Amino acid sequence: MERQLIVKTKTRKMKSLISTLIALVTSTIVFSQITIDNTTYTPSQLVDGVLIPGGSGTTISNVQFGGVYNSSNRYQIGHFTTVGTTLAGLNMSEGLVLSTGQTSQIPLGLGINPGSAGQMSTGYTSCTAGEIRRTGTCGAFVNDLDILAGGNNYYNAAILEFDFVPVDNFVQFRYVFGSEEYEDDGGFINYQCSSYNDKFGFLISGTGISGGQGYDNDAKNIATLANGSEVGINSVNNGIVGSSGGSPNASNCTSANPSWVQNVSTAEFLGTIDGTELNGNTIVLTASQGGLTPGNTYHIRLIITDVGDAAYDAVVYLEAGSFTTEDPCVVPNEPSITTTIQPDCTTPTGEITVIAPVLAANEQYVLTGTAPVVASVSNTAGIFTGLAPGDYDVEIENTLTGCVSTALSLTVNVAPGSPATANASVTVQPDCTTPTGTITATLPVLGVNEQYVVTGTAPVVASVNNTTGIFTGLAPGDYDLEVENTVTGCISTALSLTVNAIPSAPATATASVTVQPDCTTPTGTLTVSAPTGATIEYSVDGVTYQSSPIFTGLTPGDYNVTVQDNVTGCTSSIEIVTVNAVPNPIQVDAGPDVTIQQNESTTLTAVGAGSIEWETSEFTNSIIVSPSVTTNYCVSLVDPNGCTSDDCVNVTVLQDCGELYIPTAFSPDADENNDLYQIRINPLCVQSMQMQIFDRWGELIIEMNDINESWDGMYKGEPLNSASFAYVLRIKLSNNPEEQLFKGNITLIK
Repeated sequence: MERQLIVKTKTRKMKSLISTLIALVTSTIVFSQITIDNTTYTPSQLVDGVLIPGGSGTTISNVQFGGVYNSSNRYQIGHFTTVGTTLAGLNMSEGLVLSTGQTSQIPLGLGINPGSAGQMSTGYTSCTAGEIRRTGTCGAFVNDLDILAGGNNYYNAAILEFDFVPVDNFVQFRYVFGSEEYEDDGGFINYQCSSYNDKFGFLISGTGISGGQGYDNDAKNIATLANGSEVGINSVNNGIVGSSGGSPNASNCTSANPSWVQNVSTAEFLGTIDGTELNGNTIVLTASQGGLTPGNTYHIRLIITDVGDAAYDAVVYLEAGSFTTEDPCVVPNEPSITTTIQPDCTTPTGEITVIAPVLAANEQYVLTGTAPVVASVSNTAGIFTGLAPGDYDVEIENTLTGCVSTALSLTVNVAPGSPATANASVTVQPDCTTPTGTITATLPVLGVNEQYVVTGTAPVVASVNNTTGIFTGLAPGDYDLEVENTVTGCISTALSLTVNAIPSAPATATASVTVQPDCTTPTGTLTVSAPTGATIEYSVDGVTYQSSPIFTGLTPGDYNVTVQDNVTGCTSSIEIVTVNAVPNPIQVDAGPDVTIQQNESTTLTAVGAGSIEWETSEFTNSIIVSPSVTTNYCVSLVDPNGCTSDDCVNVTVLQDCGELYIPTAFSPDADENNDLYQIRINPLCVQSMQMQIFDRWGELIIEMNDINESWDGMYKGEPLNSASFAYVLRIKLSNNPEEQLFKGNITLIK
C-alpha cells in the first residue's frame, strides 16, 4: 500500500506541472461556471429546502451529517449552482454535493482538460475534525461503510442521512457521480478495473424493504444500474482497463458490471464536464425505490468514501428538487434499435433482439404477436427467440408504475425454399501417386448466396464448400454433394458419389544391416533382399529411390526402408532397420598418481584390453621410471575394435628443501656485507609465499611474494634509519601439505 501511495504522489506532481505549463501558454483563462457555497446552507437546509422542495408533502426529520465540516475552512458538503457549458454537461442547475475531499476544489477554469490539471486529492489525515475512516489513531468501524467498501479500509467518508415520510409508495432522486480515479488525458492516472475504487451508496431502510446486503436495518443500496450493478468506477467507465493501482484487470470491471465490454464505453458514462476538476463523470442517473407505505417513516443514508487509500477524491451531485415521493407515470422510451434474425431452412423460427434504449430501473422488454395473435412474453435481456413467422409489437414496460412505451412493429418472415439438386461426377479417381479423388459439379448454375457442399458419409468427413463445384483431395469413400443457400441455410437433396480405394502397395521390405560400423569404418551397409522385380525401387528415407537394394556409407541411426512400384507409384509400409552406433573405445587406466623422493624409481602399470604403448615407446603394461623432476607419463591403448583411448599418470618428485633460514637482522649500509634482507631455502620447494614487514606502528613497509625477492631497507624511495620491524611469513613447501606461519622481529642496523 505504501508503494502505491508513492506512485500517486509522483503522478499528482507531474499533473500539477502540466497544469502550470497550460496556464503559462494560455493568454486568457475563462473562469469556472460552477459555484460552490459551503456556508449559506446548513446540512439540514441542503436536505429540506434544496434536495427536497418545499411544499412537496414529504416530511423530513433527523437530518445528520458526518464528515469534515469547516475544518480549516474545508468542507465535504456544499451547495452548487451551474450555468453555461458546465450546466450543459452536468445537466443540473442546482443541488447539493458530497465529496471525499474539499468541495471548494471542484471548480476548474473553462476549456481546461481536468486530466491535464492538478488533481483533487485532499487525503485528510487521521483525527482531522469530523473525518471518518477505519484506520489510524481516530479510526472507527462503521458497518455500512465496511459493507460498501467490501471489507477494505475506508477513508475521508461523508455521510448525509435523514428520516422521511413518503406521500406515495415511491421515492426517487437524480444524481451524477464523478471521480479523479477515472482515466486522465495523459495516462498518468487510470484506476478503472483496479481494486482502488472510491465508493458511494444510497442506503434506504424501513417498512417493506429488505436489502439482504448486511447494511444496518437491512437497508438496500439503490445507487444501482438497470441490471442491479452498483454505480462506481469499475461498473461505469469508458471501457479502457487502467494502469494504476491494485493490478487492473478486465475481470474486475465485468465482476462489477456484467454488461461491461472492454474498449466500449458504458451507456451511463459521460466523461469530463467543462468547468469541473473530475477526470470522469456519469450521466444523470436516477435512484428510485417502490413499494413504500405512505405515512410510514423511512431512513436514507447518502454515503461517499475513499477505499483502499485516501488519495484522489470523488464527488456525488444531487439535483435540487429531485427527491420526490410521488409516483408519476413516466412513459418509457420507445424501442429504437433492434436486430431481427429471420427464419431459414436450418432454423424455421426467428429471433428479435432489442439493443436500445438501455433499460432503466424496474423496466422490461415486452413482445406481443399481432398477426397471428401470440401471447406476450417479457424479459430484461431484450432477446426473444423461437418466434414463428408473423407480425410482432415490441414495447418497454415499467413493472412498478405499469407505464408502457409506444410499440415498435416488426415482422418475422416465412422460411424460404430449398435449392435444386446438384448434377456431378467423380472426375479423378485415386492412384498410388495421387491417393485422392476429385468431384466436379456441373449443375445447377448457382444463384445468389448459394454454394456447393461436399460431406463424407462413409467414412464420415467434415463438410467443405465452394462456389466452383470442384472438390479435390478427397480420400476414398462415399460422399454427398448438396447445394446450400448461405443466407437462408436451405440445402438441396443430396447426390451420393463414391471415390474409389487406392491400388494395393508392394510388400513390406525384408532388409538387414550386413555391415555394422566399427572404429575403423564408422558407417554401415544395408541390404534389401525382398521384394524384387523390374519395376521395384528401394529407399531408406522415403524420398530418394534407387534400383539397387544395397545402401552403403550409412551413419548410425534408424532407417525407414520402403519399396515403391515405379509403375503404379504405390509404396510399401515402412520397415525400420537400425545401423548401430560406433562402438565406444575400451578405456586404458594408467593407474593412480605417484609421489617419490629424489633419485627414487617407481613402476607404472597400465590396465586395459588391447595393445599398449607408452609415450616412452615402451609396449608393456608395466614400465619403470626414475624422473629427476615431477613428470607426466601417458599411455595409449588400441582395443579389438580398432578404437583408441589414452590416460596419463603424474609422478611427483619431492625435492630436498633443506632448512628454512629467516634472518633477524641486516645492515643496508652499502658495504656489500649483509646489505639485503632475504629468506633462504631451496627455491624449487617453494609453492607459495607471502612475506610482510611492518614498522612499530603496524604500517606495511614491504610485501614479498617470491623466494628470490629481497629488501634493501628502503621505504617509498627513502632509506630507513636503524629500527626494529615485525614480520609475518606465510609459506607452503612441496614437502609439507600445510601452509606454515612464522612471526618474528627484524633489526635494521646502520
